[in-house]
Amino acid sequence: TDIARQDQKIHLVRHAESEHNIAEREGTFNLMLFDAEITDHGIEQALELKYKFEHIAQTIDFIIVSPLIRSLHTLNIVIPNPKVPVIVQPLISEKLGAACDIGSNLMLLKSRFPDYDYSLIQKDVWWFFPYQDFPDECNNDEGLFSVEDVRRIFKERGFYEREFLVEDRINQFSQYLQDLDAKNILVVGHCDYFHQITNVWLDNCECLTIANGSASIL
Repeated sequence: TDIARQDQKIHLVRHAESEHNIAEREGTFNLMLFDAEITDHGIEQALELKYKFEHIAQTIDFIIVSPLIRSLHTLNIVIPNPKVPVIVQPLISEKLGAACDIGSNLMLLKSRFPDYDYSLIQKDVWWFFPYQDFPDECNNDEGLFSVEDVRRIFKERGFYEREFLVEDRINQFSQYLQDLDAKNILVVGHCDYFHQITNVWLDNCECLTIANGSASIL
């Protein structure tokens, strides 16, 4: 829980229920639900959090959100018209372990959630991908992998992000937080990623606040 400065308060919010969460419960985990959407129940969860979170939202001075659609959509409901900067941060994307953790291209994200800052995303394939394992799989002359290439490879052969790579992202994110000129920060992200930071499993739309080296659930 020491990912931030002592003078910072960090609110970690897990995204609302997604189609992948339902598939996991129903035993259809192997469905290729790329960049899974939130469900109707997830929308209800996010609306409930919006009202619970209202007093905290007024204190927030910076918002960080994962580029996966389930997190972006959750934030869009919980704080629909943010008055503070919102940065889309690929360092906090979920540990890649299923199709739902493979994202969408930048143009689509910008068209659906146009009010956020995407300056930290420099290419369409912004999530983990082991390029060195697939040197001859690219379908264009420039040697650039497209979202379609990566999704096809995942369907056909699979690839997964190892824990030490996530740990490296967490360390980079911790430094990013400590360098921020902000003290009350909302972070909207994912279960496994947050668990690796806090050792706490968050439910959908649950909020864990970290302040002064301790953590508490909203």
